[in-house]
Amino acid sequence: MIPLKEIFLSIRPIFARKKEREYYEGVIKDEWQSNEEAGKAIWPNTTANNRNVYLSRLKRSVLERIIEKTLKVRGENPYQRAYFDCWRKLAAVHILNGMGVRRGATWLARKTLKKAIRYDLTEIAGSLSMLLEINESISGDPREFNKYAKSVDYYRSLFEVENKAIRYFTRLSSNFSKSREMNKELVQRAAEYVAELRCDLERYPSFQYTYYTYNIMAIHAQMINDHQALERICENALAFFAAKPYPIPKTVKFSFTFKPISAAIQLRDYPSAHKHINDALEMVQPSSYNQMLCLIYQAILGFHSDNYHLVQEAIANSSARRKYPMLDEQWRIIEAYANLLDINTGQVFRVSRLLNEVPIFSKDKRGNNIAIIVIQILFHLKFRERGKLIDKIEALQAYAYRYLRRDETFRSNCFIHMLLCIPKVHFHPVALQRHAKKYTDRLGSYQGGEVEVIPYEKLWEIVLIFLQRR
Repeated sequence: MIPLKEIFLSIRPIFARKKEREYYEGVIKDEWQSNEEAGKAIWPNTTANNRNVYLSRLKRSVLERIIEKTLKVRGENPYQRAYFDCWRKLAAVHILNGMGVRRGATWLARKTLKKAIRYDLTEIAGSLSMLLEINESISGDPREFNKYAKSVDYYRSLFEVENKAIRYFTRLSSNFSKSREMNKELVQRAAEYVAELRCDLERYPSFQYTYYTYNIMAIHAQMINDHQALERICENALAFFAAKPYPIPKTVKFSFTFKPISAAIQLRDYPSAHKHINDALEMVQPSSYNQMLCLIYQAILGFHSDNYHLVQEAIANSSARRKYPMLDEQWRIIEAYANLLDINTGQVFRVSRLLNEVPIFSKDKRGNNIAIIVIQILFHLKFRERGKLIDKIEALQAYAYRYLRRDETFRSNCFIHMLLCIPKVHFHPVALQRHAKKYTDRLGSYQGGEVEVIPYEKLWEIVLIFLQRR
């Protein structure tokens, strides 16, 4: 039922018959878990065999309505409209050819091929070229035959390299999304993919090949924390797509506009980061997941650049964030830091609830629980609650890693060890700086990993300021 519901919600077919409408509305409203349940509800007073026959007819009729409505879908942008139109015409070409209407099929194929080439629709262009090659071999025009034969060879090769780029991207992104820890084998594989695909960018300047190749290059740059390379890759990708003879889909432009935001923040190029965020926000729908994600980075930029108006504005515009539980935790951390720094967000923030929270480290997947413990320690410092602070530091010590590895957790681990020094020096700020120096030096020696909500260097300054208020 789930696939049908997804189709119904996307296509919204119109059904004239009462039973069809009843079936459609029941699927939309999740009234049934199976077609057997639907059959019993729609035909309660008949036998099981009759229900199966009626349901089979009903499903066939519903499928016809879906196909009919699908063939009329227009698309939301020029690329999408061309994509739908070319696929419809490709089907018509093959149907006409199958009916024996060869001249008509050839005429429509030529017209459609021009559009498919213009919009980089490789699979369609290859299929049309093959049909035209066959038809021209029958008509006996050697020049036309040779032209389409070359076209078939080119699009067959292009189709193969596009599929290779897609396969490499899916292999890489699936592993990279699971864990961003430095994996030497994965980094090496990414470097090999980049070397192999990059050399064919000029030979095959298609939409698909370029899109996936630049995405692989971007993932590799993120893996090795090469922020400057990531910015260059995204700039080159946007320049390539901007030169296309058609407007590229917003999703593609958003992807390469959003990616360099964290890199620009890491490089302290705050004007560029601000521009990327503003450009990305113009491409997203209000209250969407992508909008909430952009606003998170706007708040982070505000913390990094000491422009707290950006933090206030981001929080004020984030009312839809609770629709996305994966992002809500990040928003809690942002609001906590804003409250710690006495930034007026216009929101009610319950510090007591935060301070009484006991994170379960075993369920911590992205380090958010460690971030909450760190924030709790900072609040206890701010409120001069030394006893509670020592309790939190003991909890943090129980979770502290034994080794400082140069991976995405390295800076977090350095900062944890810096905080662990506080009770050892009896809360003395000068002694703390001396005692924690080996960790502060290591902290500044590595700028890898995900962008921090507030840089640990700045948090350390806050720690020292709170300790001086004695």
